[in-house]
Amino acid sequence: VDKVYEFGDGKVKEHLGGISDFLQKKKMESLRDMERQPSSQPTQRATDKPNTAAKQPTASTEKTIDRKQQYEARKEEAKRLKKLQQQVAKCEAEVQACEEALSKTEQELSTPEGAANQELHAKYAQQQKALEMAMSYWENAYQELEAQSAQS
Repeated sequence: VDKVYEFGDGKVKEHLGGISDFLQKKKMESLRDMERQPSSQPTQRATDKPNTAAKQPTASTEKTIDRKQQYEARKEEAKRLKKLQQQVAKCEAEVQACEEALSKTEQELSTPEGAANQELHAKYAQQQKALEMAMSYWENAYQELEAQSAQS
């Protein structure tokens, strides 16, 4: 063998001499060593276009990203509004329950036996405080809901 051809990196190299000369020049013991040796990075051909799409977002991908962000923001806003509406409804139910209990206690107090019962008077005072607290919670929740609705 007078010549050895080396194929790699998209090129063909001609080496004069035999296989043993080629291996000695490459400082290898056998052709198997060449298989084990990592090949260098493939070079980019002039006809290949560089991948700029991954590096720079296009206008359409920016619009898509912007739409997704707007959708997520609207979704979060709707979630907050729904949570506030549920909180207002819960407070309204609590106010209604307190008013019903207070009304029941008032009826008991309207009887002569109930009017003389000090425990019933204490219960009535306690229910009034509970109603005031429930009304306060409802008012705060309602104001927060109104403020959030105004922003939307």
